[in-house]
Amino acid sequence: MSVYEYRPKVPSRDQLRESMRTGSLRVVFDPTADELLVFWRECERPAVSIFLTEPDWLALLVDPDTHEVIGFHIEAFRQRAVREVPELSAVLAHAARDGESAAQGTAETLAALLGRSATAA
Repeated sequence: MSVYEYRPKVPSRDQLRESMRTGSLRVVFDPTADELLVFWRECERPAVSIFLTEPDWLALLVDPDTHEVIGFHIEAFRQRAVREVPELSAVLAHAARDGESAAQGTAETLAALLGRSATAA
């Protein structure tokens, strides 16, 4: 059995906002699985989801080589996450639009969420 230990390089709120504004923001929602993925940096191979303890539906997507946070993975998006943090519903609205304002709105919403959860990572 292999054991992998990841120590994600969690960005500050300001670094996260900047990465999301300047990166190629991609939001993917799977309604069947009720999962939302947000990437602001492409990874050459699949990312690793590292779930926080609070909220337990939020994970950091981590590049397995560099340990840099490249996105978010939200499980039970509509079932739990949006009910607990109503501002998250705006992420899908931002995803439906293109452009700078959509990326900025998504960055602000997710940066605020990470700021509330950073101590749990």
